[in-house]
Amino acid sequence: MKLLLIATMCAVIFILAAPISAQEAKSEITEARAQHALVSKLDSLIPSSLAKHSAPGAAVAVVENGRIILTRGYGYSDVNGRKPMTDRTLLNVASVSKLVGSWGVMRLVQEHRLDLDAPVFSFLHRWSFPQTSFDINQVTARRLLSHTAGVNMPSVPWFPLASSSPTLEEVLHGSVNTQPLKLISSPGSTWAYSGGGYTLLQLAMEQITASGLETVMGRYVFKPLGMKSATFNPDPKSPQLARFYDEKGKATGPFRYVGEMAGGLYASARDLGALLAEYPKAASGRSRVLSKLTFELMVTPVAKVTLKDDNGKAVDTGDAEDGLGHFIHRTRDGKVLVYHSGGNPGARAYFIEEPTGGNGLFAVVNSDNGGPVLVDILTAWATSRNFDLPVLF
Repeated sequence: MKLLLIATMCAVIFILAAPISAQEAKSEITEARAQHALVSKLDSLIPSSLAKHSAPGAAVAVVENGRIILTRGYGYSDVNGRKPMTDRTLLNVASVSKLVGSWGVMRLVQEHRLDLDAPVFSFLHRWSFPQTSFDINQVTARRLLSHTAGVNMPSVPWFPLASSSPTLEEVLHGSVNTQPLKLISSPGSTWAYSGGGYTLLQLAMEQITASGLETVMGRYVFKPLGMKSATFNPDPKSPQLARFYDEKGKATGPFRYVGEMAGGLYASARDLGALLAEYPKAASGRSRVLSKLTFELMVTPVAKVTLKDDNGKAVDTGDAEDGLGHFIHRTRDGKVLVYHSGGNPGARAYFIEEPTGGNGLFAVVNSDNGGPVLVDILTAWATSRNFDLPVLF
């Protein structure tokens, strides 16, 4: 009787499960076809876009449902050497460095080594702001991450990679190639993009941990996520290092950016693919780096993004908001996308992700002509997902 009962139960379970399995199989086939179509589209589109816009090469990573479906290089990493771009080529990702660096900052927050809302100067002993009428105690890590700390210095200086470079303190003091970092508005009162703010935050991280940024990020982010070649200190002679080109096709750089967290990360498409794949894990509490609560804090809006042109006229930024190291956009159907763009001499980069769905893309071009190429790539990706893209690029 027991055997008969078990056999009957198994049969019932099989009958009930069969339609679900068939439906899942059909869904997987549909998904696989869509992924194949996107990869085929990019394989066709990117070479033609590079040629159209006179850009030498691009590297791309794509994740779908949290799985990496593409890491690939197109065109050339070195035009004169006829060296192909690959998914292992090291490229400067410009201000996408800020997004990556925010993972390291938030790990320190999670470990209670850095308080997001404490005065950042409580962690510093090697530098302080010039005399100001504004309250420096209101400059916090949260505000530096979200560009609401009231500081100047939109970008950071760069230097030949093979040469010696100044210290973070020298850059913040304005000793080399820049004005000193200073408070120009009341902290928390307005949004103003600042690479110098991230440089100040990097200094705080290094003093908290008594380690350089490379060591901190390697320990907490790069190694756990398998970002094997990501570095702020690439070897100038590395065969994996790309060459970079200006709008006329002349080689430029590579450069070292100080502060490194503001724009100095060098990484491959494989490295950024690994980071893309971590977002849905973090959103569901399965990340090796950040808890679900810490991750949600990182991608929660802090301020509306506001920009002005050279004439002081407001620029349309759509619905763009700033979280902690991430810009935030809501699609027409309510999905949340987090993203960051980047531009340095000879490099243009873009990172965008739907964390809850695990759908994202990273693309970088080794040319000042890379902007239109990124637009073509992003448009193809967004169309495949039925996403509308942010206004702010």
